[in-house]
Amino acid sequence: MPTANPTPAIAINHVQTRLLWAYVLVNLLTFALRYHQYSDTSSLIWVPLARASAACIYLNFGLLLLPMLRMTLSWRRFDALRQILPLSKAMAAHMLVGNAIVLFSAIHVGAYAAIYLAANLRLEQIAFAVPVSGLALTVLIVLLAAGAWLRTRLPFEVFFYSHFLAVPVFVLCIIHTRLFLAVMLVPAIAYLMDRLFRLLWSTQAAKIEHIAVQGRDISLVIHRPAQFTYQAGDFAFLCVPGLSRMQWHPFSLINSPDAGGSLAFRIRRCGNWTEKLGGLPIGTRVLVDGPFASPCRDLHECRSAIIVAAGIGITPFASFLAEIESNYKGTGELLAFERLHLYWFERDQASQAGFYPLIERLERSLGGALTANLIVAAQAQEPLKRLVSVRTVQWDEEFGRLREQWLGATVFFCGPKPLSNIVRASSERAGFAFVTESF
Repeated sequence: MPTANPTPAIAINHVQTRLLWAYVLVNLLTFALRYHQYSDTSSLIWVPLARASAACIYLNFGLLLLPMLRMTLSWRRFDALRQILPLSKAMAAHMLVGNAIVLFSAIHVGAYAAIYLAANLRLEQIAFAVPVSGLALTVLIVLLAAGAWLRTRLPFEVFFYSHFLAVPVFVLCIIHTRLFLAVMLVPAIAYLMDRLFRLLWSTQAAKIEHIAVQGRDISLVIHRPAQFTYQAGDFAFLCVPGLSRMQWHPFSLINSPDAGGSLAFRIRRCGNWTEKLGGLPIGTRVLVDGPFASPCRDLHECRSAIIVAAGIGITPFASFLAEIESNYKGTGELLAFERLHLYWFERDQASQAGFYPLIERLERSLGGALTANLIVAAQAQEPLKRLVSVRTVQWDEEFGRLREQWLGATVFFCGPKPLSNIVRASSERAGFAFVTESF
């Protein structure tokens, strides 16, 4: 009989739901209290509306940087903090707060525009009355938000460089109102300390030991910097000064943490930076910032797990699979888990070549503890390999079939957002906990 799996991922799901509701309620309460405070000061509805939205802007700016404390959230001693703000939701929390700032800024600007219009001011009077800092902030926030909203549709460089607009935004906010400095002081100091610690301690230089373009991917191996210790599922930011001194790109580590003196990455070629990366020679200098924890760390705590990966989304799980093989060869024992099932979707078999040998070895040697379904969109001329199939997965049916045998399992996902939404919904209907890695 299958037993329930008391995985912490279930607790994390409950915590993040409560955290989201708390965030919404705090915003509503802040807005309502501030609105009530100014409701008797003017006959116009726009005055309390402007003040209430300003209060919510302060609140959200104070929260904006906290999910971005990557180094702090990655420390093992802060495991309890990760229960409050799960790593799988850190980026989503940052985006949620950023969108809230845009929303309340729109209300704030609209309310003041209504106030000026209600006062029957002439155009030149309105232009004189509106602070220049307010106009500049409106333009910069729109540009910053547009760069974030279009992150997956435009070249990564657009998103990367547009985020530097945050610096003049913060400066103009201080000019616009001094209260902003008091609101942002503690979060800004915490963020700057986190960044400074990363710069002085975690950012180290390395050199490329091996690089090869393999179909749509790049196989990259660099020298492992001194004292670079990580856990399976972690990732690091890479910067190649020869390509750009400003651009840092996050990539999952794919080799086992005990693999020795090298760090391995598999990188999907998309965009100018990765295309240029594939042509670099051996010995090229690379800067490494990390390691940082990812939601995949929770795999170590799960007794039963179902992995769903799409495309290059297999990489966050690769080091975990490599660690399983390394530990099994060394001790003849598995890690903490009892069984693991893997779904990996790719365009074709050639795109699965980098990890297929590892997956097949594990599937053969672990005696049913690991099972795998490698699914491709279309069959090429060559015959399908043993673990590969061409089929469409109906997730409600798939998880419904697994529900009795995999009671209490956790679904770990990495891939595109549309597929994530489908798998999440089916996981919840099947009673599985769901953890997602940002793609």
